[in-house]
Amino acid sequence: MAAETAPGAGAGGPRPRLIVDCDPGLDDAAALVLAHHFADLVAITTVGGNAPLSEVTTNALVTAQVFGIGAEVHPGAARPLVAEPRHAAEIHGASGFEGATVPPLTRTASEVGAIEVLIETIRGTEGLWLVPMGPLTNVALALRQAPDLARRLAGISFMGGS
Repeated sequence: MAAETAPGAGAGGPRPRLIVDCDPGLDDAAALVLAHHFADLVAITTVGGNAPLSEVTTNALVTAQVFGIGAEVHPGAARPLVAEPRHAAEIHGASGFEGATVPPLTRTASEVGAIEVLIETIRGTEGLWLVPMGPLTNVALALRQAPDLARRLAGISFMGGS
């Protein structure tokens, strides 16, 4: 059975346009680099998950800085909607980048928050894919405020589990 791909993701086709919503530990950092290489990365939104929001936002900024990713980084929800936050320090370390040596940070996060950029960008961009790779809190908050977003997206491709 052939795997499905996003429209335009084939060789020589147009690059799919993406917003990546993530909680960067080293796994999401690698995914950001791949998204930058193979797609038009429109924006990066961060959500507290693998580590606290301040840490994962810094990790997204470091990744963008080191790999020349021009997309702005927009911080989002610091915690789940209902439950207490549970970070993955035992997997990614307290910072989410445990063991990695990172350069001094020269980039700053956008003042436009994740929820606002999700709503505005999805409404204003045809053919946009949403790629959430962490907790779905930002996605839930954006859909709660703007239920029309679901029909405006080209698709959602998420990494999830239990």
